[in-house]
Amino acid sequence: MASNKYCEYFNVDEAYFPCIDESAINAGAPWETTYPHETFIELLNSVEKMLGGTTNRSIWIHGAYGTGKSQCAYALKKILEVPENELRAYWDKYEPLKKNNALLEKIIGHKEQGILTAYRYASGSITTPQQLFFAVQESIQTSLSAVPGSYKGENTLKESVIAWLEDPAHNSFVNNLLQKPEWMAEFSQSTADEIINTLKKRSEVSGLMESIFKLAAKEGITALSLTADSLCKWIIDIVNNNHTKIVLIWDEFSGFFRQNRNSLDEF
Repeated sequence: MASNKYCEYFNVDEAYFPCIDESAINAGAPWETTYPHETFIELLNSVEKMLGGTTNRSIWIHGAYGTGKSQCAYALKKILEVPENELRAYWDKYEPLKKNNALLEKIIGHKEQGILTAYRYASGSITTPQQLFFAVQESIQTSLSAVPGSYKGENTLKESVIAWLEDPAHNSFVNNLLQKPEWMAEFSQSTADEIINTLKKRSEVSGLMESIFKLAAKEGITALSLTADSLCKWIIDIVNNNHTKIVLIWDEFSGFFRQNRNSLDEF
């Protein structure tokens, strides 16, 4: 009796990834293999309604472990990012999508008007509202940095910082902090007034603003920290000045609720 090998019965996809996470995405995990089942098409319809303003509600992808939530989230990210020809090629690949050509044209229409897609993975390390706000801002900033010439919302945040630093008591306090070796190494400015002048005169201040937020977090200066209100103003400023819509896709977010189940007010 002839002995057969497994390779004679099975075709193994060499590009198969057992799960979609940051390492898989960085390794080039394919998104085009995402089969558009009924629930996925329902997700795309919901996203289109959100982009079109039919609803102002966020979208939650939920399900048991291993049901493909991360794959769908990753595919959604790519659908909103890739060029039109690549999206049409994906659409033509699957029969369920071919039947939804109107949905395709609506999504392409939204893409032409401008969509900034921010993507983040995991949230288990977030234990404070400030960390949540910073994570959202960081995700959007990362996406903005990949768009040449984009406005990064420095004006919204820096005006509140300037106003706070111009108060004599706050000005003196920051002057003392800037004498610490840690902050002397962090800042090229040696006084609060120099920081104010730099913020007022320069158009590109993202590096300085990052240092200011670092100092605020380390020294417990909550007035210089992000709040829900300041984050919302910043996002609106980004949307208006870049003439774009922002879609933040956050995969594996359930960890946030486990860590913050008793303090969800700010969320």
